[in-house]
Amino acid sequence: MDMVTSDDWHDPAQIARCSDRFLGSASGGPGNYFKEAKGSPWFKDGKRWQRPEGPYSTDLIADFVTHFIEGMAGDSQPFFIYFAHYAPHWPLQANEEDVAPYRELYEKADREALMPARLERQMAAGLIPEGTTRNQSMINAKPAAGGSLAAERMAMNAAMITSIDRSVADVMAALKKAGKLDNTLILVLSDNGAGNQMELDRRVPDGVRPGSMNTFLNQGPALAALANTPLNGFKNTDYEGGIASPLIAWWPRGIQNRGRISHRLTHLTDIMATCLELAGVSYPSEFEGRKIIASPGKSFVSVIRDEDDARKTRRALVWPHALQDDDWKLVLENPATPELYHIRLDRSEQQNLATLLH
Repeated sequence: MDMVTSDDWHDPAQIARCSDRFLGSASGGPGNYFKEAKGSPWFKDGKRWQRPEGPYSTDLIADFVTHFIEGMAGDSQPFFIYFAHYAPHWPLQANEEDVAPYRELYEKADREALMPARLERQMAAGLIPEGTTRNQSMINAKPAAGGSLAAERMAMNAAMITSIDRSVADVMAALKKAGKLDNTLILVLSDNGAGNQMELDRRVPDGVRPGSMNTFLNQGPALAALANTPLNGFKNTDYEGGIASPLIAWWPRGIQNRGRISHRLTHLTDIMATCLELAGVSYPSEFEGRKIIASPGKSFVSVIRDEDDARKTRRALVWPHALQDDDWKLVLENPATPELYHIRLDRSEQQNLATLLH
């Protein structure tokens, strides 16, 4: 299973050429989690697939992956699975049985109480430096639609993440049953931070359950700020709340000194470099007669194998409006007023050191 990222994404022949197995829509978003949305056709193994109405997309994709793994039980051939869920992307839609346990929780705990509690847990776990505080702009983020369905939106978002957790557990159970769990490297990550967009938010029709296939709600700034705690900014920005994402690596046979937290700066392109090194192959110079630009990715196999510490390898990364060199990050969301942060000491980007240079 692979993601098709070249030529015509909606060409079944192209999908079949780029992947051995495939299920999903090649569009940029889900459109709807319970049925096929207009402009988002589904494909299965290189052919147009009539997606059934009703089953939740996360469950459909998870079932496809687990069945593939079951079929590999007696096969010694290694495999690569790109297991890309749409959740928790817009719209907020989830099964009622997943939403219900969270509805009562969020009706009793408001966002203002949840944000500092989440920050405390992250600092206690060593994910965020001690002494980190929340950026005032995120504290002041406005709720969607003036607070309409605030608890329900939080419950739906949590339910969508629960469906992802369940799918990962199902895949790990399938790997264990197939006898491949201990020697499979599993990487869990997200593509970006929570989004604050509201232009696609729609009023819920009377008598319709929020989160069902006929509702289209967004998180909104306040809920996105809660999800990004304690980072600053949202999706589509180059602040940490837009571009920073956790990466969890699990591999019993390959990871030494398990349970570590590495703060080494990495990028999505590093995953390919890591997989190639583990497979013992080099990055190709051409594909189907076309020259390929050298990959900017840097393998993090050494971190997995505990051969170096997180901070021993200096790294510089560039985004559309930001540059980070090791701990120093320059943000140019507004080129007229550059911002400079020391990320290791100021994870929530509150002290703009560029103002001290004037």
